[in-house]
Amino acid sequence: MKKSILFALMGALVLGLSGMAMAASAATQTVTYEVQAINAIAVSGSPATLTVSAATAGSSPTQVSDATTS
Repeated sequence: MKKSILFALMGALVLGLSGMAMAASAATQTVTYEVQAINAIAVSGSPATLTVSAATAGSSPTQVSDATTS
């Protein structure tokens, strides 16, 4: 009788611990990101038409330059 109670308690303990191990596999994360605007363009003199295109996703914008003389 004592052995069957001991086995029942051990079985309950093993099942309880396995349930706790399964619960540990979930997580919650918060991701915060910031996109900084490019809002300054300097020109001097009488520049020609300047066209700025959007950057390719995942890379830096390409520099735009123009050397015109009048």
